[in-house]
Amino acid sequence: MADGAIRFPVARNPSVRVIVVVHNQAGSLRACMESLCASMTHDTDVCFVDNASTDQTPGILGAVQGAGMFRAACYLPFPELIGLQDTTADYLLFLDPDVALCEGSLQAGLALLKSDPGVGVVCGRVLASDGTVEEAGADVRLDGTVLPRGAGTGPDAPILAARATVACCSTAFMMTPRRLFEEWMIFDLENKPGAGRFVDYCLTLRGRGRDVVYEPGVTVKRLAGRPHALPLPVDWQDADRSLLVARHRDTLARLQR
Repeated sequence: MADGAIRFPVARNPSVRVIVVVHNQAGSLRACMESLCASMTHDTDVCFVDNASTDQTPGILGAVQGAGMFRAACYLPFPELIGLQDTTADYLLFLDPDVALCEGSLQAGLALLKSDPGVGVVCGRVLASDGTVEEAGADVRLDGTVLPRGAGTGPDAPILAARATVACCSTAFMMTPRRLFEEWMIFDLENKPGAGRFVDYCLTLRGRGRDVVYEPGVTVKRLAGRPHALPLPVDWQDADRSLLVARHRDTLARLQR
């Protein structure tokens, strides 16, 4: 925008709430917001959660209009839950603040969720800043090791062409029904592996008969390099991995077949 402001359209009865959690990612945030703004529809709203950033993030978010805004005074372990406040949207889209949302991706993910009640999570093609694939969903081994599908391949690799059921995905793009998220993410929160809580959420849904689906119509691209290529934060520790395995041993065994 000429005046520096980013203006999101205001949805009166949104069916999708986009939740973007930010912590010290000012360098990529504006480009992420611009791509998101270009993808918004009349039934979508967005909420930014600033998880106690100490860089220029608060100033950038201060120039945003038409979006929900929450700022945590101290770093929170589950900041995405703040984004659930004041929404009645049927679906949630978790989006990393360092990705650009490609045209049609939001609509493709939403169409799949609406058309198939057996789908609990939709993810897509995540491209690294150099154009190679970072992940297209992921598999999980019995020991809790997460293996991103298609990592290191080109964006048009054959493995990416077809819709596929996967074990989990990252929050680069994760779309899910709100009622499922409220039921199974918030449930038993104190016993979840903090760093791997979204992997835990996906495995919880898989264990209850819901699919996590890679949708080839969904693409996001990293705006900067990443220190890792897994759908997990860099502080994923052995203790969290062991907890994940203990919670989902039967589901993980079934997924290996």
